[in-house]
Amino acid sequence: MAFLKTPILALFVVFFVSCGTVPTNPHDQTGWDRSRFPRRVDGLLFYAVRNRSYGDVRELLSRRNPPNTNVSDRLGQSVLMWASWNGDLNIVRALLGHNPQRGRQRLDTSVVSGLGYNALFAFVMSDNIDPQTEDARSILKDMIRRDPGILRLTDYYGETIFHKLARSNWQNAFNNYFEIITGFMDNDKRQELLNLESRRGFSPLELAVELATRSDEAGMGTSRRDTLWLIDALINEIGNGITINDLYPGENRNHRLAVTAFNSGAGNLQAFIRIFRGKMMSDSVSDSTFTRDNEAFVAAYRSVLHIADREFSANRTLFIQIYNWYVGGAVFDPRYLYPPAFYDARDRIFYLARGRMDDAAIRREFFDRLRYDFPIARHMSIVDTRDNRQRPLLQFVIENPHVDIRTFEYFFSQIVLHELPLLGNGFGDYLNVAMVSRRKDIMHSLLARFPSYVPHISNLMSIHRGLAPDIAQEFMGQPWMDVLHLFMTDAYLASDRLLLHRMARFYAPQLQHNVEREHLLIRLFNPGHERFDVFEHLLRLRSRYFEGFHRIEDVRMDDEYIPILEILFANNQQVSIRYIVEYHIAITRGLSTGNRRVLEDMIGGELWLAYKETLEVTPDEDEEPYEQT
Repeated sequence: MAFLKTPILALFVVFFVSCGTVPTNPHDQTGWDRSRFPRRVDGLLFYAVRNRSYGDVRELLSRRNPPNTNVSDRLGQSVLMWASWNGDLNIVRALLGHNPQRGRQRLDTSVVSGLGYNALFAFVMSDNIDPQTEDARSILKDMIRRDPGILRLTDYYGETIFHKLARSNWQNAFNNYFEIITGFMDNDKRQELLNLESRRGFSPLELAVELATRSDEAGMGTSRRDTLWLIDALINEIGNGITINDLYPGENRNHRLAVTAFNSGAGNLQAFIRIFRGKMMSDSVSDSTFTRDNEAFVAAYRSVLHIADREFSANRTLFIQIYNWYVGGAVFDPRYLYPPAFYDARDRIFYLARGRMDDAAIRREFFDRLRYDFPIARHMSIVDTRDNRQRPLLQFVIENPHVDIRTFEYFFSQIVLHELPLLGNGFGDYLNVAMVSRRKDIMHSLLARFPSYVPHISNLMSIHRGLAPDIAQEFMGQPWMDVLHLFMTDAYLASDRLLLHRMARFYAPQLQHNVEREHLLIRLFNPGHERFDVFEHLLRLRSRYFEGFHRIEDVRMDDEYIPILEILFANNQQVSIRYIVEYHIAITRGLSTGNRRVLEDMIGGELWLAYKETLEVTPDEDEEPYEQT
């Protein structure tokens, strides 16, 4: 199995060798190689990136005759690859944001090196970039958005971006890179790339299983990796309509994957159980009848029986039960992997959760059963007979009007976030459930615990999951999927200024681009139910995300772009007008022509005179120009 490490070794070799294959010119103290970089400015850019000098990179890109941003070393490694591998996010952002003049070559993110590596591979495999940061997520989106075709690239070994995620040293990245990458793919592309085998015959799933089960052999330095998150992510794609060929009945890869996962008792039982769950999911979506007693799983099951390690004992007992029910034909759906006796206990808990929880006896029985009889129900779901939607227990608790905030918080304290089931019923996440249930107290509780979005809470609440249009229409009166828009235009919810502040802070990353801010303003300024009070509150917030509301110039209303000051003046929003104008006065940045005309002709007064004075002030020539955040 040592050969599996070859791509990793190759990547290190490529970068180390390249450092020595681009010699500096001994006759030129600026350090650039004329044989490789005919233009001196190109050589300077390459060495500035390789030496991680952000200041030099900015200076070179700002020149009137800037360098070629696709410059590469002798092994074909572009400056974007170098910056990505080094983890220099400022340099990567500068390269992606550089727009050369007409006639100049634009940055090509699909450039590949001699071994087929590209900037996307270097980015996701870099040990110097934390995938849980918002900057990393934002830059990854920008890189893919610039050329989505980069997702189809493979390296010399035929490995795709999903193989590289398995080889990445970062753990638990499902809610980071995997979610972003698959978000740019339609089902056909995901079906292809999630099953594409490398030249060594490994699909992404099989590689993840192999890396999760391998152990150090003969001092070769190979070791297990925590790729269970990727196994889970790939298996969960079955629920999204993707066929994983390694698990699908009749595919020839199924004969060895289970044995690989368990490795005769020396492997990873958790990986094996996940593969078994995937097989059950594949079986459940198949319309054909087939032999459920798969030989590979039988052989691996026999190995499970011989485990002596105490570490595996609890999971082994559970798996043996699941396996016997499965091969016996008693269990067909992977959601119901528990003995028949557990069904009554589970159903009783869910019955209590939607009952009169304000009754002390019912509340006591509910928590006693959760604690002693069926604790796993905290993270389970059932089909609600009221609307035939799948609902987890937490959703039942949130939606129950008889559950007070103390009962909710006590129940929530027993929840394990990463074990919470994702909501696939159109509600998006649990914060959305609280919103459509008009439970401001629960929204306050959740947002007080998690004031800012971080990926590890995405099972509970996420800025990336909205409401289904039918749910939004039914509960909020508007068929919009954007949760923040629905909240801010709801008179009852947005009237709570503290809750408005908390929602704005949590969803702030959604408002970092002008187009997103303008879209929100269209909703807030919509004639008939204007919410100018919400806009005024946004102007008061002190954050780099909300500062952009002061800089918006025009808003599209009835297919016409209208200066924002004109809209505010027509609706007598004097406070908001003052905030915007005083902001421009403070930063000595001019208003647009339309807004300036409105300020002079319609508003006038001392505000116009104060603004006019700033126009007469000429900044020093040495003063740096204002740069937008």
